[in-house]
Amino acid sequence: MNDLVTKIQCKFDYNQKLTKKESVELSHQIVNYFIECIKKEIVKYDWDNLIKKLILNYENILFNRSISSVNNLYYYFNNKDNSSVIQDIVSDDYELDKLSISTRILIEILSAEQNFNSKVKISNENFDTLMALTYNYIEWTFNSDYINSDYIDFEITPLESNRFGIKTNLGEIFDTFRNNKSLEHINNFSTNIDSKSNIEEKPSDELDEAFKSEFDITLTEYADFVYALISLAQKNEEDIVFISKSNLINHLKCELNWEYNKSSYAIDNFSLKYRDRWEIPPEGYSENDIYPWVFRRSLSYYLKPLIIKNDKNETVIYGFRNVYHSGLNLINLITKGVYKTNNSSKKFTSLISKMIDKKGKEFNEIVFKWFADNLNLSKKFNYKLESNVQIDKIVKVEPKYGDIDILLLDKDKQRLFSIECKNIESARNPREIIHEIERFFDDKNWIKKHQRREDWIKNNFDKLGDKIGNNLKNYKIFSMFIVSEELPIIYLKKNPIDIIPFSQIKKEGLGFLDKYY
Repeated sequence: MNDLVTKIQCKFDYNQKLTKKESVELSHQIVNYFIECIKKEIVKYDWDNLIKKLILNYENILFNRSISSVNNLYYYFNNKDNSSVIQDIVSDDYELDKLSISTRILIEILSAEQNFNSKVKISNENFDTLMALTYNYIEWTFNSDYINSDYIDFEITPLESNRFGIKTNLGEIFDTFRNNKSLEHINNFSTNIDSKSNIEEKPSDELDEAFKSEFDITLTEYADFVYALISLAQKNEEDIVFISKSNLINHLKCELNWEYNKSSYAIDNFSLKYRDRWEIPPEGYSENDIYPWVFRRSLSYYLKPLIIKNDKNETVIYGFRNVYHSGLNLINLITKGVYKTNNSSKKFTSLISKMIDKKGKEFNEIVFKWFADNLNLSKKFNYKLESNVQIDKIVKVEPKYGDIDILLLDKDKQRLFSIECKNIESARNPREIIHEIERFFDDKNWIKKHQRREDWIKNNFDKLGDKIGNNLKNYKIFSMFIVSEELPIIYLKKNPIDIIPFSQIKKEGLGFLDKYY
């Protein structure tokens, strides 16, 4: 942004690299500056007009995303220069991401702060200016998280041009990650395009009851609720619905035969509401539930697709595409075990724990089956393959080594591969990236634990050999993580143990093991 050094009245000298403490202070100052600018800008316009334009913008983003996956697949497989296609896809996705997060946060701010007196309708030019201002705000919140991290090199220098110079290697790293991530997505999409979806399967009683303990209605009822909202929009042939809360309750009575309290609770549970100041979380929520740089927030337009206007009719406003996508988002977070349970019921927290265990076991089984199938077809290996080798049962002391998820022996070349499988969601913002690094690298986390296990194996070949029925004398040991998807950490840090995406292994076949010979 032009003249930002002057606009925030930066107190630091030109052309002098800031210390980390100074950079932290400066980034907070810039973040506060941008949110103040956003708030001053939005009150210039009519609230109803602006919220409608933002919701319609978000509906268009969702529509564009829905068709881009199919289009990208076609362009990729029908273009000789695949590398240029991937770069175009990454660029387009990046722009959609910028628009998406900027639009969402503006919707959330307007939902919280509704006391606008202006009747001026925002022009397209001013709307674009507001979007750019909001993305600058979000970009600096991301910068602030990087600066606060001990893992990321990030330097800031005030320049005489009234801009801030930023020095970091993240750009090149993320370009490589995004390219590989997009390629992974295309290959996964092409593989699964004909697979049958289980979206219409009835939820289990356990899932229904756990969902009810968290949201006051069962998951089955939630699906009916989403369908009723979408059908109302389609019946009226509207992208965006404006309806009084009482009329919406009557609609749910007619469509679902719900009594008043159930309908009212459902509407409230999945709504963003007026609360005077956006930056002050409502009762029962924390700041992490409102900040746009925190993903999977329970208080977000991503999961709460309805907006209740602070008027006498309690007008409910929503876009039907986001109602559908927020439903998919919520179910996806739950079934993948990544829904945040800070204030959840014991029943729901227990369900999420089971989902985490389930997805971990399922991924282990998928990887093991891939090895078994490919090794059976190969004439290259005289192998032995074991799963879930429980070292702690061999040690019979205080458990600290865990299990070897997959143990692969190449008997001819005397190689032992200790494989740890991790079904993990890829980080999508700085805070998640830092958390991802901590999970792998902190003293009590994954890499340290895997290294302890490797040390034990090296010192106890005889005991492990007895366990699996194979003499391991003179074997060389190699350890690796196989992860369910591309992760930023693969490109951000030099890792003492290889971290390999399963998509790469499926692409390269057993040839991915060649580097260990």
